[in-house]
Amino acid sequence: MRFNLTTLRLFVTAVQDGSIMAAASRHNTAPSAVSRRLSDMEHHLGAPVLYRSRGGVRPTPAGEALYRHALNLLRLSDRMEAELSEFGAGVRGHVRVAANTSCVTQFLPEELAAFLKDNPEIRIDLTEGISSAIVQDVADGHLDIGLFSEAVDPGGLETFPYRTDHLMVVMPPGHDLDRGQPVAFDEVLDYPVIGLQTGSSLYDRVQAAARDLGAVLDCRLQVASFDGLRGMVESGLGVGFLPEGAVTPFLNDRLTAHPLSDAWGHRRLLLGVREAAALPAVAQKLLMHLTGTGPGAAAAQAAAAD
Repeated sequence: MRFNLTTLRLFVTAVQDGSIMAAASRHNTAPSAVSRRLSDMEHHLGAPVLYRSRGGVRPTPAGEALYRHALNLLRLSDRMEAELSEFGAGVRGHVRVAANTSCVTQFLPEELAAFLKDNPEIRIDLTEGISSAIVQDVADGHLDIGLFSEAVDPGGLETFPYRTDHLMVVMPPGHDLDRGQPVAFDEVLDYPVIGLQTGSSLYDRVQAAARDLGAVLDCRLQVASFDGLRGMVESGLGVGFLPEGAVTPFLNDRLTAHPLSDAWGHRRLLLGVREAAALPAVAQKLLMHLTGTGPGAAAAQAAAAD
């Protein structure tokens, strides 16, 4: 059965807004024309897709299935249009990537710079997010490639080893834990902790470690960024946990750090895709680069490690 994209857009908007009138307004179309299009679609489909009432509309079971597929079709159509329009501007590919803060802070700048130097015609859209949301966005088809912590369930994604980061306990100089040696997690439980936002894989792992010891973390403040955490620690408000690459360049007379001695302080970072073989060629090229199997990847990884 063929579906008209314009009709599908009207249907999706009607479902999202719960109103044919609202869908008509958003698409600058007469309500009667929207209603007629949707009725014609139902006739060709052979099943109603909307429950209609004085209060508006909502999807029937058939409509819920159609809504899911329509979203995917419209996203694919929008992406196709956007990518094809880029050819006129000299762009020869477009890859959507999201990564957690650990990857963005420590590894991706050098690796993406090396990749784009060799592939200036490729456009990369990079966003930063929390690992769980990245996994979901890759699974839903909103992203080509996601980089996230192994602490998050990757679901049905195809995953590849990416990097390992090492957690540090961050504190003001002169703190009781500032003894010039690695710090065990159970020692930290006696002090106030600055945490990252709820939902971040690092914060969730720290909380899980406390529960494993039958303890409650004294998390007095939560912040959304590594910069915010470092600033709170520098102000003497508590200690924190950050990857080595997000600490070492920022050590000063108000901030010091020591390795976390617990085994879980060594975290694997993963790269995930829905299906590597089904990725566009440009996305496969970036995947090979980031996983160390493409030209220039080894040199970029060596530079990032220095």
